[in-house]
Amino acid sequence: EIHLIINTPSGGKAQKESSVIRKEAIMRDIPCVTTLSGAEATVYAIERLKSGEMTIRSIQEYHEEVRTALDLSLNLRGGKEEIAVLP
Repeated sequence: EIHLIINTPSGGKAQKESSVIRKEAIMRDIPCVTTLSGAEATVYAIERLKSGEMTIRSIQEYHEEVRTALDLSLNLRGGKEEIAVLP
């Protein structure tokens, strides 16, 4: 049984085969990752999920955390730049 497809095609023939693989993945409701960075992010997320380190937050909570980290970084460097993080 297949639970995840990682397919990073390169070249003309591989691109055509990749299209077939993606269509089959969609029809069978199987997640399909097609880039190396996407595969790395997927593996990282699976590892975090299995370790119990993953938390669920709203996008607003995430942006607040980023905003706080940026503010702290600017304060430590004595910077006066203004950074806007849109929700």
